[in-house]
Amino acid sequence: GNWSCSGAVGGPNLTATATDADSSTSEFSQPFPFTCADADADGMCDYTDPDDDNDGVPDGADNCPLAANPDQANADSDAQGDACDPDDDNDTVPDVTDNCPLFPNLDQADTDGDGLGDVCDGGLGYYHPLAPYRILDTRSGPQGVPAGKLQNNSEITVDVTGGPSGVPATNVSAVVINATVTEPTMGSYLTVYPTGVQRPLASNLNFSPGQTVPNLVTVKVGIDGNVKVYNNNGQVHVIFDVVGWYGGPSGGSRYNALTPARILDTRTAPQGTPAGSVDQNETVVVDVTGVGGVPANATAVVINVTATGPTSASFLTVYPSDPAVPLPTASNLNFNAGQTVPNLVAVKVGPDGNVKVYNKFGSVHVIFDVVAYYAASGDLFYPITPARVLDTRTGPQGTPAGAVGNGGTISVDVTVGAVPATASGLIVNTTVTQGTQGSFLTVWPSGVGRPPTSNLNFSAGQTVPNLVVVRIGTGGKVSVYNQKGTVHVIMDAVGYFAP
Repeated sequence: GNWSCSGAVGGPNLTATATDADSSTSEFSQPFPFTCADADADGMCDYTDPDDDNDGVPDGADNCPLAANPDQANADSDAQGDACDPDDDNDTVPDVTDNCPLFPNLDQADTDGDGLGDVCDGGLGYYHPLAPYRILDTRSGPQGVPAGKLQNNSEITVDVTGGPSGVPATNVSAVVINATVTEPTMGSYLTVYPTGVQRPLASNLNFSPGQTVPNLVTVKVGIDGNVKVYNNNGQVHVIFDVVGWYGGPSGGSRYNALTPARILDTRTAPQGTPAGSVDQNETVVVDVTGVGGVPANATAVVINVTATGPTSASFLTVYPSDPAVPLPTASNLNFNAGQTVPNLVAVKVGPDGNVKVYNKFGSVHVIFDVVAYYAASGDLFYPITPARVLDTRTGPQGTPAGAVGNGGTISVDVTVGAVPATASGLIVNTTVTQGTQGSFLTVWPSGVGRPPTSNLNFSAGQTVPNLVVVRIGTGGKVSVYNQKGTVHVIMDAVGYFAP
């Protein structure tokens, strides 16, 4: 006879069909007990279900096929996603007993006995400033992976720890990098973020075809010591100059926020040495300690540097005043004739309490607004995966809601999500878009008067990002002022400071 088996999960039947010489058939059916694994309880056996956990990621591409994880988060970049990895940081201590499960800490040190390991309890929040050192240049080297120009809708992985840069191979929570794009074929943006997490909805640099644009980036380091760089459109070369890192207390310094204070303005005063505009191929020495609230023992300063009135296209380089530190092959600001361009700069202070600023071509006026310094006492840094705390186009909104109007100020609550109420300061990538007029933006702590400084300068229709370090003011808020027209503002927090 001919035999066949048919049925459904949980109760199939065994059906037998007999055929005689006259081709007559007879059939009987007998229940045949049968069960199969069905992880997502959708009535389909796991062995035939293309998505066993119903998270929208097919099993063949899912790093946790039996545990729903649509974000595919994978902190240690191994074969298992965080949702099913028993040791997310690969330090051999199981997550269930690990006092810091997303950062390697084999010794499980917990100085204050609060159950949270030192490495994720501010123990890696000390700043270590460096003389600028190039760790990536896709034009020549060192290279990312894959090598060469960053392609359309693609990303590269960059090793930011170890080697001769001064950043150690281990116990690094974040790095501070001056990131530059050059030779882009299309208007696009870059996103820099830690390995092991889903790419965030944020941009670090926005640029037009042919532009060379730098921006300071503070980025959490993945467990493997790497970060990723994503390019949205066209092709572009990318350069990374590391200027500092956050890690353990040995040799490190703590953050101290300031209300922005002008410590250099070559148009009027205070002046650098020599005084006046910074001329072609000239270096000016600027005293950054004992001014603007910065003490003599500061190891590094955070300055919003603005170039204005340039007579030709050029770039500025800001670096420590130290005979042992030559002029680095790095730029902090790039500009065209007549442009006003700001950029945030974190710079190590020289042994004489000074820093230097170099201009390549023409002459240009330079403004320094100091916003913070690092010293032996102060607060610690806590890096986070970039998180949106303001988007006036859609939300979350400031007060009042919507675009920031002409001469208008909005108040933004920044102690949300991963930023706790105890935070004293914030590092936030701030972006303007859809501006109706050329204008500037000022970001400062709520509860104090607006300082005479700018964080972003932009033309009508431009999309411009800039990293902002700001002290958090009254009620956990910061204020944002727009000088002219209307403009939408986006803020992506990348880390905070707290005791």
